[in-house]
Amino acid sequence: MSEKFLLGIDTGTSVVKTLIFNVEGEEVSFSSRRLSIETAKPGWAEQDMNEVWQAVKETIQESLKKSGLAASNIAVVGISGQGDGCRLVDKHLKPVRKAILWLDGRAGEVVTRWEKEGTDLAGFRISGSATFSGTPAAIIKWLEKNEPHSLKKAKHFLFAKDWIKLKLSGKVSTDPSDASRAPINIKDRVYSDELFKLFGLSAYQDLFPRIIPSLEVAGEVSSEA
Repeated sequence: MSEKFLLGIDTGTSVVKTLIFNVEGEEVSFSSRRLSIETAKPGWAEQDMNEVWQAVKETIQESLKKSGLAASNIAVVGISGQGDGCRLVDKHLKPVRKAILWLDGRAGEVVTRWEKEGTDLAGFRISGSATFSGTPAAIIKWLEKNEPHSLKKAKHFLFAKDWIKLKLSGKVSTDPSDASRAPINIKDRVYSDELFKLFGLSAYQDLFPRIIPSLEVAGEVSSEA
């Protein structure tokens, strides 16, 4: 079959969904897998990054099987995912620790302090986004105090869809949509040195992936995937 199709992946908080569409936008097949959320302590919400990747692989394989298509029939892969949170990978592109999700509350004290000091408001004027306990800046600040070894091992910070993109292509990047929740200048859509300094995170600025337009090709599916 020479006809080409589109494959979409959504890495949600509790469910991974994969769909195949034809070029007219009609659904051809659908597959999903539920994801577990670990709450080791009250207010915590973590996820095994490898479990998420395994769920993505299974739903891709199942969607292809249901549709009767081969991987070679897929012309484009698009990925969406939950926002905020924190995913760290090391120099070998392996997870440093479990993902901390957007609904995790452990960094609440960090945000409260920033609000009292006026840091949050000052940051809002640059980024256009208010911080909360699940934002990357707050989580990384919490890790700096409570898990410095995790940050020391980390080579890259990723959002949810960036992790899947990395596993599919071997490439590290994010897009303006997710990056808007990082310390970014919302007008220029670039990371803000001023914001990283304001939040006391300058030492970790290099962890954040390069930003490319949402509709730009981020990579090609590798043979390893």
